[in-house]
Amino acid sequence: MQKSGKDNSGEKIYVKNPDGSVDFLLDGHDHRIVDHDLYNHDGLTQDGIVEAFIEFAKKENLSFFELSSSVIPFDVVKYQRLMGELEAAEVAYSNLEFSGRIDSEYYRPEFLNIESKILSNRHCLLKEEASFLIGPFGSQFIVDNYDEESPYRYVRGRDVKPFFVMDDENVNMPKVDYDRLSKYSLKENDLLISVVGTLGNVAIVTKDIMPAIFSCKSTVVRSKSINFSKYLLAYLNSNIGKNLLIRKARGAIQTGLNLDDLKTTLIYLPSSNFQELTAKILDFAKNKIEQSKLIYQQAEDLLLSELGLMDWEPTEETIAVKSFAESFLSSGRLDAEYYQPKYDELQSKIKSYLGGFTTIRNVLNSDIKNGTTPDEVIKEYIKDKPKFVRTESFNQFFGINEESLYSLENNVFNKYRSISLNKNDVIVSMTGTIGSVAVYSINSPAIINQNVVRLTCNQEIINPYILAIYIKVIGKMLLVRQQTGNVQPYVNISNFSNLIVPLFSEVSQSNLLLLLHKASELQTKSSKLLDIAKIGVERAIETDEATATAWINQQLLALGVNLE
Repeated sequence: MQKSGKDNSGEKIYVKNPDGSVDFLLDGHDHRIVDHDLYNHDGLTQDGIVEAFIEFAKKENLSFFELSSSVIPFDVVKYQRLMGELEAAEVAYSNLEFSGRIDSEYYRPEFLNIESKILSNRHCLLKEEASFLIGPFGSQFIVDNYDEESPYRYVRGRDVKPFFVMDDENVNMPKVDYDRLSKYSLKENDLLISVVGTLGNVAIVTKDIMPAIFSCKSTVVRSKSINFSKYLLAYLNSNIGKNLLIRKARGAIQTGLNLDDLKTTLIYLPSSNFQELTAKILDFAKNKIEQSKLIYQQAEDLLLSELGLMDWEPTEETIAVKSFAESFLSSGRLDAEYYQPKYDELQSKIKSYLGGFTTIRNVLNSDIKNGTTPDEVIKEYIKDKPKFVRTESFNQFFGINEESLYSLENNVFNKYRSISLNKNDVIVSMTGTIGSVAVYSINSPAIINQNVVRLTCNQEIINPYILAIYIKVIGKMLLVRQQTGNVQPYVNISNFSNLIVPLFSEVSQSNLLLLLHKASELQTKSSKLLDIAKIGVERAIETDEATATAWINQQLLALGVNLE
């Protein structure tokens, strides 16, 4: 069903007059006609589900629908047209999977089309080529036990991104907990699939995140073949693989992927040579990411050096003596955390910067503003529609994982245009993980949710990427100082506006931007390589391996990449 006849509030939607006027279309009894696709209303609206089923009944000679002289015979053209318009599928009972799924969502035509393509090639079920490990139950390790000094990584659901585990804002666990949960320890080249929350993200485990334990929000897929694991990574991150995973989702409010459904995911099996080629591309892409990290670290070091903070370590002193005038009368705060000496030390360092400083509101062209979450958000990425931006889409280099964005209809975007983004706006999280930051560089209209603030830089004063790296490296700590709330930390816009920002010279900004640009170029090259791997797999399925391999080699040549 494409038209439900009601909006998100439960109010009926009526058919407008086809003459373009604002009047509603009326039936023969002067009643408004509800806008649905169940059936044709007295010949005034389009044919719908009922008419499609009538044609189906004729085609199948169903006993309760006997043809007579007054009934028009089966019309194959009409039937195919209606099935296409309604995005309906016809599935034989004998072809239903063991899962017993009979919900229409599972049998969407695009899913059946993908399934058909894979079944026509060499294929297997995932369980035939891999083993599985479910994460520990949530109560077995709690966030209160995080240990910043420990080398043992705890990989949360939010850390599992397409292709690679996010290496930013990491959390670690004590050795005693790691040992206790050692059966959940990750191995190199394991694949992590997100099975709760944002479904279907697939990341590979690399040496740089080990030793590590993973959470219950992911499931591990483990193969004996390294090349197959890396090929599988590209396959499951392709549009085809992603759709096959999303198809398996169950649940209404909180959707999830269960183990049995993962095990029966259809996998296209290419030759070992094609798997090896895909693995080499992914290794090359990972190498570019590592190079990018090194250059980005140089940019961070340059920023810290510019502000005289390169060797600065926050004091461990926890006691501060303040007069009433210096505390509550000036800040309105009485909690001890706000007055930790480390915050005053950092603020003092920034205020002593030779170039001077100001508050963030003075380096912006417009007011700081956060967004909202419309009821009409479409929880999937649709290329040609306006986007809805959440912090979950941020990556660690101020970018945004475009394909993880949600979508909006144009009329919804227009309704919330006041919280829309312009290209190069800086967006910062103000709740949860405070200070996560990205620069909006996508050529698509978008709005932000309520957990994010929009900062439009006055670029005569500060470049967006300079503000972003400052917030990530230094400003974040000062924002955390301003947070309120115990269960869900939050920085309100008034407090956000008081964040102090150094007034960097043009030369200082140029030097930082040079490094950031180099890091970005390597990231871009890595992203292009990952796209080549994904699209190459899709082309192999849709055409053949030889055609896909030729295309891959052509793309690598254009990028100047030699895998040998």
